[in-house]
Amino acid sequence: MDDATLTVELNQSNYIEELLERFEMTDCTEASTPLVHHLLTQDSGAKLSASEHELYSNMVGSLLYLACWSRPDISLAVSELSRFVPCPREKHMVAVKHLLCYLKGSWELGFKYSKPGNSGPMDRPNSVS
Repeated sequence: MDDATLTVELNQSNYIEELLERFEMTDCTEASTPLVHHLLTQDSGAKLSASEHELYSNMVGSLLYLACWSRPDISLAVSELSRFVPCPREKHMVAVKHLLCYLKGSWELGFKYSKPGNSGPMDRPNSVS
């Protein structure tokens, strides 16, 4: 095997699929951005029930794991959503579901590491793809 062809790909597409199933979001419409606008407005809707609060916490925790290991593109969104775990409201639940819709449309993203071909100073084969 030629050393120049060694490539390691890291993505968590199976984990994303499991998340979508666990949170009953497999039929959601794909979103093009990870975060909704105006998350911090005064009117964030009603407080969530105890069971919805627990669901929100589970969703954010699952997304935090994903953001830390293979999806830096969702880090800001997860960070913002985690601020509301103590007292989430309807608008925050909509936002976390929006993030899951984004993941549905970008499930294949991850890291790709490969050995440089040493063809010059601009040879940078490692990428997020």
